[in-house]
Amino acid sequence: MSNLIPKVVVAGLAASISPVAVIALISVVMKKKARRNSILFLSGFILVLIVIGIAGLSAFNAGGIAKKGSKVGGYADVTLGTFCFLAIPLVIRQRKEKKHEPKEEIRAMRVFLLGSVTMLLNESTAFIYISGVREISAAKVGGDAVILLALLTVITLLTLLIPIMVLFASPSNGVRSCNDTFLQKA
Repeated sequence: MSNLIPKVVVAGLAASISPVAVIALISVVMKKKARRNSILFLSGFILVLIVIGIAGLSAFNAGGIAKKGSKVGGYADVTLGTFCFLAIPLVIRQRKEKKHEPKEEIRAMRVFLLGSVTMLLNESTAFIYISGVREISAAKVGGDAVILLALLTVITLLTLLIPIMVLFASPSNGVRSCNDTFLQKA
């Protein structure tokens, strides 16, 4: 297991680089009830990550990828690599931004769903996360797979967890008070 931890950490750090998720989080915390919204957004994001992780571990173990010298493991690597290659145009393409009138408050369920959809549409994070899940599956670590999956998930969430921790460490008004203070000094 000790030789697997660096691989999981590297996969988690690579998966954590997600400008899409950070931008969505910023747009969520700029509304009223920023703390509640950030936790709900993160909860939706985590739910999808955990489902992907558990489904991936189950599929990889059932497919015989964990067996040494398995042809299925090679096919899984080629398939995952192909998906990553095909996802490049999706990541690079530019989307036209729609201008919406900003609302002051977002409903709780909508924030949770936004977190879930953000993770579902985040191809770069999903593919790298699945690669980390595959490494865990191939290592045949048994019950330690849950611990390694949790480690992979936490490291993947770093770019979201750090801003949320800063939000909770800020004054009671959160981001709005910081913005108001900055604008008054300028």
